[in-house]
Amino acid sequence: MSALYQRDAASIPDRGPALIFMMWTLTSLSFVTIVLRFIFRARKKQIGWDDIFMGTTWVCFVGWSVVLTLYANRGGCQHIWDVQKRGMDNLTRAILLNWTSQIFGIVGVATGKISISALLLNIMRDMGWTWQRVYLWSVTIVFTSLVAISCSLLTFLQCSPPQRLWDPRIDGTCLDPKVMAGYGIFTGSFYTFADASLAMIPLTIFWRLRISVLQRIQLCIVFGLNILTSVCSGIKTRYLAELGNRTDQTWATYNIFAWVTAELFLLVVCGTVPTLYPLLRWIQSLFTVIKYRVLPRPASNEDTLRQSDEVLTIGKIRMRLKRRDTAMTTNESGSEAQASDWRTNQGLTD
Repeated sequence: MSALYQRDAASIPDRGPALIFMMWTLTSLSFVTIVLRFIFRARKKQIGWDDIFMGTTWVCFVGWSVVLTLYANRGGCQHIWDVQKRGMDNLTRAILLNWTSQIFGIVGVATGKISISALLLNIMRDMGWTWQRVYLWSVTIVFTSLVAISCSLLTFLQCSPPQRLWDPRIDGTCLDPKVMAGYGIFTGSFYTFADASLAMIPLTIFWRLRISVLQRIQLCIVFGLNILTSVCSGIKTRYLAELGNRTDQTWATYNIFAWVTAELFLLVVCGTVPTLYPLLRWIQSLFTVIKYRVLPRPASNEDTLRQSDEVLTIGKIRMRLKRRDTAMTTNESGSEAQASDWRTNQGLTD
């Protein structure tokens, strides 16, 4: 059979080894954070749905890395005509791995956002149905799930029979490649927006807590690290138009794979740091105590230090939010009672 893809050009060095090194370095680092997360939560007996979904994200990250390693070993990070030099069977398997890896990326990114949403919902579970809870349930959980499912289905159902997607020798019909590219851009844009909103919502929750300004800033930073994932997702979205490139698919999707790898890594790490916040605060307090032992301070300063260095666990944050809402409700009830007494004194009641 004559070559389906031909190009009169010298072979370009394979970019596969660089991608493999990047993937497994970040996968290994994320493994350390996910292990710390589960150890810390298990010791506190606080393992919840947020941990399960984040664990799913890490499993998808491993699946992503395994599939793309197989893909790169088949020359998948080269131009498509260079991949074809190893035979058409090699090319079709490489393209199949290309599409298969995208499912791991789509699902992994979605479950990461659901995990962060579940963590915030756990913190706010005693606050009643605030707009933040409604938003998290409807947008970053339900709609994110629907987008991920629909994008995954479209990926492998865009051709009939499905095998036509990765084997051009099979007769069949496919959707216009622009459809997949367009939906990919929509998915990437929505994921970018969702990440940004997950970074902003903690500001509206924690800034009103009755704790020191420093602790408020620390909480907002720790829970707002997801803005890094949003930036990464935005950069990735720039390249998603290449999903419609079928003339040199293996070369065109390299940047997508690189940025999705970074996005999955940031989701696992930035989504895990908030669960380790008490540990980070304890380490900070330990260094502060050591410092004050070396350089003694007046007792009043030490008392202030102990108060400002209180280690806030997820449970303590939840209780502070509950007390804040209770105080606000009490104040509102008191104000209504005062207003009622005033109306009675003025003869304004019925």
